[in-house]
Amino acid sequence: MLIRFISSFFVIALVLSGVHAAGTEPAVTSAALRASIEKSLPLLMTGATGHRENRTCFACHQQGPPIMALAAARQRGFAVDSEELSRQTAFILKFLDGNRENYLQGKGQGGQADTAGYALWTLAAADHPPSETTAAVA
Repeated sequence: MLIRFISSFFVIALVLSGVHAAGTEPAVTSAALRASIEKSLPLLMTGATGHRENRTCFACHQQGPPIMALAAARQRGFAVDSEELSRQTAFILKFLDGNRENYLQGKGQGGQADTAGYALWTLAAADHPPSETTAAVA
C-alpha cells in the first residue's frame, strides 16, 4: 500500500508539474495521463484520511504531500472530495491550535520546524486563509 501511495504521489507530481524535456513528445496521451491522475487521487485521499482517522497529530509525510497534490489537482479541474479536504485542514488547524501556547513561547511541537513548515505549506496549498493560529506557528 505504501509503495502504491508513493508511486501515485510521484506520478501526480510529475504530471501536474508539466515538465518534460524540450523537443520530446509525451510518452502517453493526455487522456491516458488524465485517467492515471483520476485513478491516483482516491489513493492519495485514502492515505491522508486514514491518518486523520487514526492519529491525533499532523504528519508531514502522510498528509502534507497528498493534500498538496489533491489541491493542485483540484485547481486543474480534477474532481476532489472537498468535504474531506476541509476535514483535513480542520484536523491540521486543531493540531496547530493545540500547540499554540508553545509556538507563542518559541517552542513548537514534535518535528519542530519541519512539522510546522509542512503544516503551513499544506494549509496554504489547500487555500486556507491565514489565522491567529497560523501566525503563531510562523
